[in-house]
Amino acid sequence: MNWFEKISAYQDTPYYRKIERIKDYLPYPFQDEFKPTGGNRIYLDLVGEDKKVDMSGFSQMQDDDWVVIRFLRDMGFEVEPSLYLKGLAADGTERLVRIGKILHNRLKNISDEIKDTDREILEVKAPEQKQYYLDLKGDWERDLQRTREILTKYESSISRALIKKDVSSLQVVISQDPHDIAKMSTDRGWTSCMDLNKKDRARCADVMREVKSGGLAAYLIDRSDKNIEHPYARILLRRLQNYKGDSILQPEQFVYGTAVPEFKKTVEKWANEYNLKSPANTKYKLKGREYTDLRV
Repeated sequence: MNWFEKISAYQDTPYYRKIERIKDYLPYPFQDEFKPTGGNRIYLDLVGEDKKVDMSGFSQMQDDDWVVIRFLRDMGFEVEPSLYLKGLAADGTERLVRIGKILHNRLKNISDEIKDTDREILEVKAPEQKQYYLDLKGDWERDLQRTREILTKYESSISRALIKKDVSSLQVVISQDPHDIAKMSTDRGWTSCMDLNKKDRARCADVMREVKSGGLAAYLIDRSDKNIEHPYARILLRRLQNYKGDSILQPEQFVYGTAVPEFKKTVEKWANEYNLKSPANTKYKLKGREYTDLRV
């Protein structure tokens, strides 16, 4: 499913339609910060953006990366995330082999097996033998299709693309758009309990609580990806409110997706600068869903 199909799929959900109905009545407690932009998003340069991406600082990888890693491990290769990001896996003798070569060789070997099986199908006479080879060919063809899917996931890996970039080519977008918040884990390169596609009624209700609470979402993007079509990572910024109605922001600790250290630092810096404008020495209460990894 490409990005346009994902957007269309989301727009067909009841959550999209509900948000469209209520979006003009949501609180938007931080809207003064967004007024200079004339929209619902603020774009920030990353702090310390004068160097290459540091692989050791990755928070985690995308779901598709783990699918590829598990596939390679099932083939008998040792694949640690640090090796995978370099495009390498270790064979049984601990020799490093390029993952692309492993998968292309597998495709060739399976294609050769299918050709051999086709010859057997033509040569055998007994019906039970012919059926055996027909079934075997079906197994090989399914294996071929699966390997092609794995190769596609590997070659289109967002995580591996990210390590080739300069940090200066990336940006952080802070959004108060309710759809950006609702899609925090839906049709992204990562999953969480807040994925609307899982159709867990309790979790979907939590998503809507976050939308209605007035919290924000921060995404790590390419500078050219202003509409957040292919984000690398996400942090949820939770809203806390005191008895007078003043609000502050606290970024949650866990980062979903593939992030560089500068992402979290940039989000925390922006939130801390905003919080300096709010009254101190007063108790703030968490808004939105009950679960959080914050200490509040």
